[in-house]
Amino acid sequence: MPYIGNPEEVAETLKKNAMKRDSKGGFVSMLANGGKSLAKTMIGATEAVENGTRLAFYVTARKAGLSDKRAANLARELTVDFNKRGEFGQTINSLYLFSNAGIQGTMRIFRGIKDNPQKAVKMLGGVVAGSFMLAEMARFAAGDDDKGENRYQAIDRSTRNNHIVLMWPGMDEGLKVPVPYGYGFFWSMGQKMSEIAHGEIDSLDGAAGLLDSMLNNFNPLGGAGELRTSHDWIRTATPTLADPFIDIVFEKTPFGTPLMPEKRVLDQPDSQRYWNTVSPVSKEASRFINEMTGGTSSTEGVVDVSPETFDLLFREFVGGSGAFLARVGNYAAMQVNGVEPRWNEVPMARRMVAAPQPFMLKSQMREAMNMLQAVKNRGRHLENMVQFAQDEGLRGQRRHDLKEFRAKYSEMLGYKKRADKIYSQIKRIDERQRRWINSGLPEYEIRQKLYELGKPQGEIMRSFLKDYHQIADRLQ
Repeated sequence: MPYIGNPEEVAETLKKNAMKRDSKGGFVSMLANGGKSLAKTMIGATEAVENGTRLAFYVTARKAGLSDKRAANLARELTVDFNKRGEFGQTINSLYLFSNAGIQGTMRIFRGIKDNPQKAVKMLGGVVAGSFMLAEMARFAAGDDDKGENRYQAIDRSTRNNHIVLMWPGMDEGLKVPVPYGYGFFWSMGQKMSEIAHGEIDSLDGAAGLLDSMLNNFNPLGGAGELRTSHDWIRTATPTLADPFIDIVFEKTPFGTPLMPEKRVLDQPDSQRYWNTVSPVSKEASRFINEMTGGTSSTEGVVDVSPETFDLLFREFVGGSGAFLARVGNYAAMQVNGVEPRWNEVPMARRMVAAPQPFMLKSQMREAMNMLQAVKNRGRHLENMVQFAQDEGLRGQRRHDLKEFRAKYSEMLGYKKRADKIYSQIKRIDERQRRWINSGLPEYEIRQKLYELGKPQGEIMRSFLKDYHQIADRLQ
């Protein structure tokens, strides 16, 4: 492990390397040299922390009376040993990144259960019970918002099933801490118990969710989303290098959520399909490429790529450090232009803050609208069956079926008319947002306008979903 020096020496080295120029010189050269030096320093610091932990454990083990060999082996097994692999380990790890760590992590859990099953059952049972109790405490602490929806329940289930989420009274956001690899399955068991108890999901959905969690936590090749779609399964089976291209084809993120919004009109160019949090650089690059190849803001060019695609490729190929530096740059630009950043646009904070996702509201609203339309279509089908019945006896039976259907779904059929008006209101706000996006104003002004329009839109959707769920609950 290379010597990286004390903090003062590290700072001086970074400064010197950043000021170096190659034969061409220039700012790009300075930036490249500084980046290489920073990366080398970060790698050295990470190795120092990991090996320092192992050394401390070795010293403690020797003082406890263990032999040199036994203490060394325990110190080596303290964290994942990336040099430890089987005959085909290197090949598998080159195709599926971090599969070596996943295999070792999974084996650690199962080895612990095998070696001491009684202690393991108590510990893992404690994880399940602790997850359930913490979920109940979070629901109680968060309370309901002014629309009657529990704030903890408003946070997407994927976050709750993979993080310890702590809520505070009266706040929509909470603090989240990732659950260690492998233990997420047992943590999600407690969360599913809480979700079933509060009517969020039924027992069948709970069982399916546990299967997803098991496959994601104990699959050393890595999982994707909830493993319920072809995208999730194909992404899991293919080598890591192909993952971003599979995401692009299916228009999904690595977690199975939509990569970009759906097309508002059939011929909407992909360069105009992006979320409000997209990188301004990617947005301008997409617009420029589309226009240079014959497209406009409303028509596709020969080369038409969504800004979300560029952001995805950037995150996949530069890694976590590169994505973090990009977010720092975007955050600095927002501060300079006086734009108030959202929680998921603030570096570091986005990893610790749990809050409702805007796209989740629209997804839930689309599902509700589809259900209302399905009920309406069923009613029309029954009406047609009455009309085209071939004899009076059959017609009487079908009239009876139609009467029972209308009596059971009267509230939902009545709410469909109101829902159509609310949905039209949402679409009008979407259209206003699109006009601002294409206005040509400075980026910070557009983002502020989108935020101002998005806030009341979210309130309308939450109110709609509250009424819809109350009607749906009464049908059960």
